[in-house]
Amino acid sequence: GINAEYGGGQQRFSMASEIVRRRDSTPTEHAEAAPWLESVTVPSGGELLFLSGQVPPILSTETELEARETYGDMETQTRGVLLRVQEKLARAGFGMGDIVKLKAFLVAEEDGGRLDLDGFGRAYREFFGTQEQPNLHARSRVQVVRLMNPAWLVEIEAIAAKAPAASDEAALGFRSSL
Repeated sequence: GINAEYGGGQQRFSMASEIVRRRDSTPTEHAEAAPWLESVTVPSGGELLFLSGQVPPILSTETELEARETYGDMETQTRGVLLRVQEKLARAGFGMGDIVKLKAFLVAEEDGGRLDLDGFGRAYREFFGTQEQPNLHARSRVQVVRLMNPAWLVEIEAIAAKAPAASDEAALGFRSSL
């Protein structure tokens, strides 16, 4: 901990050394089963990675680049984007379980239609809250009119974090417990 004096009295403060993930506390029917968190706290000294928006991979080279068939439906595009996120995180030394914030920009498949949230959710749940990768993160889903390519239905950006290593804390003079 750290000792600090205020007005002649002494107080001890504990420096958090772990990433804290908080479930949604809103009393709604979906809050308990939600595949995302209300908030995440990253301790000082943690390593952050900001990943730019990732878009769907090309599935077919026999169609136009602006044709929906080139990228697939919402579920297929979401899965492809999350695989890209996973690959880029791995190249930077992070994993899907290190994501602390995820933002998805989603487009309805038909002009003026409803989003295919079921398709998005099926692909999303393959990567988060699973037995192999149980970590969840803070998440936002935003419906947009269109993305840069009119055939894209999803673009995802992420922030990943790693807590400071114990050796980093020792070098800074912090202890994880009082």
